[in-house]
Amino acid sequence: MTIQTQLYNGMWDEAKNTEHLLDMVLARETWFAPRVNREPMTTHEQVINFLGTGETISFSDYWYANIRMTPEPVVRPAAEMVHCSCGHDCPRSQRMSTSRGTSCPYCYDRMSN
Repeated sequence: MTIQTQLYNGMWDEAKNTEHLLDMVLARETWFAPRVNREPMTTHEQVINFLGTGETISFSDYWYANIRMTPEPVVRPAAEMVHCSCGHDCPRSQRMSTSRGTSCPYCYDRMSN
């Protein structure tokens, strides 16, 4: 996993100066940690472990001055495909009932009469 920094437009980008950002977090930690009810972190490893929990950390007073770990990609299950009366295969959630059986969204108008 890599560390990302938030851009001024709200988007996230891969951090190019990771060591410098971690140093800025640690410099601010003695002031910031008591305000969020946690013990101040003192090493880069502690900051990286904290980021690994999915949290973001601010390294400056600007609203966009945050770092985070790259989130894990969301794995979505494949859609279950079914065979329709029109002869096509389509996802189960898109199959429609018609007067002549079942159809995909493309053939619905033709099979509804």
